[in-house]
Amino acid sequence: HDDRAVDRRAATRGCRCEASTRRVALTVRITTPKLLDLSPTWAPFAGWTVLFDNPGPRSGTVPEGDLDRLEVVDGTDGTALYSRLERVQRAVDARVGGAPVAWLPPSSFHVTVMDGLSAPHVDLLGGERAAWLASVLERIPDVAASFDTALPDGFDLDALFDAVQASSLDLELDAVECRGHAILADLTPIRTARPAFGRIERVRRSTLGALGDLVGFDLTTPWTPHVTLGYVANRDAAKELRGPIEEAAATVDAAPAEQQLTLAAASPYVYTSMTTYYRARRRGWLRRTGSSAGRLLRRGREA
Repeated sequence: HDDRAVDRRAATRGCRCEASTRRVALTVRITTPKLLDLSPTWAPFAGWTVLFDNPGPRSGTVPEGDLDRLEVVDGTDGTALYSRLERVQRAVDARVGGAPVAWLPPSSFHVTVMDGLSAPHVDLLGGERAAWLASVLERIPDVAASFDTALPDGFDLDALFDAVQASSLDLELDAVECRGHAILADLTPIRTARPAFGRIERVRRSTLGALGDLVGFDLTTPWTPHVTLGYVANRDAAKELRGPIEEAAATVDAAPAEQQLTLAAASPYVYTSMTTYYRARRRGWLRRTGSSAGRLLRRGREA
């Protein structure tokens, strides 16, 4: 993106900061592909992922036409930790007011189990496989209603869902940090949840390995469960903000109910930007054979 002058309110959409009348003029070069400006306007960024279902009715979703959109509702039982993280947003915003930060709305808070395929992978695939993935991404969010067409032949997520559902996972806030452009609330399993965490982590690694084998490049990454709170628009600014962000977050106290987040199930989701996710239908898509997607992937890998 080119350099641009932007006006940023201290209270951005989704973060109800108290100093809502403050305006600071900034000249910012945006270096993350997930933001267009600091209004914030979120860039189109399509893909699919596996998320823990949020606690609450309809797994933390609301109906939107034929789809189920992710939306955390204030006051929902089991999501008190998210209220604490919203206060972290406000505290950090007050500490770094005027910095090029775009906050995600708390209604979009979630914890990722495993990232799938997204727009940046199109160029990595190339050829027919790239065309197949591009066609999948073009059908997001509607593809959530027929998610079998978004997955390659031979790819099985059953073991991952079984591992998540075998026992609930209790997570607590470990630290708030700026990693790359993202401001993250890192979560860690409580002591009694570490065996369950280990089981999920092992299955997650093998599942990512299987997907990587199909698409032809390594997708395995270390797993640090987290909630993304926002993005710093500029890479250099993000480096300068690391200390202030950690210091401000440490000042936020937590009520007893806000100490932990208990997660007990997971689902595939598709997304159109960093704020908009739709829960995919799981009926009949976990095991498939003979799909055109699988043939394209195999053909590209063997070429």
